[in-house]
Amino acid sequence: MYFQRALSLLLVFAFGCADDLSRGPIPEDQRWPEAPEQLSVAEPVTYEERQGDTPYGLPTASASAIGDLIDLVAARAPERFSDPRTFTSLEGRFPCPGGGVEVLPGLPVTIEGVITLHPRQYVKVPVCDQDEKHYGTFTIEDDTGGIMVLRDSRIAPFTAGDRVRMRINAVTYTYIDPTTRTVLSADMELMDPPGADRERVVYYERQTTPFSIADITQTKRIIGYVAQPPSNKNFSTMIIADKKFWDDSDAAEQDNAQAPSEETDRSSRICMANCMGQCGCGFSVCQDRICPSFCRGPNPEFDPAKMPMCWETSLDQEMVRRGLTYDTRTKVSVTGPVVDSYGLKIWIQRLGQVEVLQND
Repeated sequence: MYFQRALSLLLVFAFGCADDLSRGPIPEDQRWPEAPEQLSVAEPVTYEERQGDTPYGLPTASASAIGDLIDLVAARAPERFSDPRTFTSLEGRFPCPGGGVEVLPGLPVTIEGVITLHPRQYVKVPVCDQDEKHYGTFTIEDDTGGIMVLRDSRIAPFTAGDRVRMRINAVTYTYIDPTTRTVLSADMELMDPPGADRERVVYYERQTTPFSIADITQTKRIIGYVAQPPSNKNFSTMIIADKKFWDDSDAAEQDNAQAPSEETDRSSRICMANCMGQCGCGFSVCQDRICPSFCRGPNPEFDPAKMPMCWETSLDQEMVRRGLTYDTRTKVSVTGPVVDSYGLKIWIQRLGQVEVLQND
């Protein structure tokens, strides 16, 4: 009986579709009057430059500062990989056969802060000497500092700009470097009720120096030129140089270039060696883009004053899979939290975090 009903429905559906196709094209008076237009969704994030020391006004008197939490675990930073890397208040309820877990006085602690990155980052960390995969990692910040929070799910009732209160039960170092501190276990609640009439704002500071441990999970804005476009072949990594690393006459020189003399070739090799020794933008970027632009022409000499400083950023893999990239030499502004994920970098997961600027 079930088979007969299914066959009847299939025949009705098939003949119905055939009947619609036989009617021919849709009459013009029934078509949409405007031609289709392809638009780019900006996914804006409300960023405002930090003014003063307390733009968030967090934590309140009922919570501890994130900076105090960082200081609490910094005193226990491991020196060897065999040292305890996980610190918890859950005595006896966090068994670890090989050790590596230490009960930390001062936990649990309650913090308050603003979500600065939606929970959708992938992070793999060793816990009890076993790798744990977290697909919903995010960052949180108050007026004293910020910290990364591990989470399993990307489905969450909060997003960037929301204010939350968290009871921290366990903190861990993803490896043994103090830059890799992160929250492992926490209970969370929204501070604003659903539908609260408050703009979601994330405050940033301009970054003009290389990233350091003091910048971890602080929201920063960098402005510079793309030295390495993101792609699926470089783990979605985009390198930004703080100043131009090319001469506008490069293209013309290359078109009119003649075979280099022996002396020019020797000078070029010396220039490249000096440049590579001082370039901090990654080996391939320095070798393929920055140093060749400084060591071109007859008898080139390396000028350290021309060397740019570089920052690393990491785009969400879904963005790159959909073909998003930025051409080399494009001037951009990038805003987001600084994290330690195989090196200090800014995580990018929304188009609104990157703004293309007009070249100088």
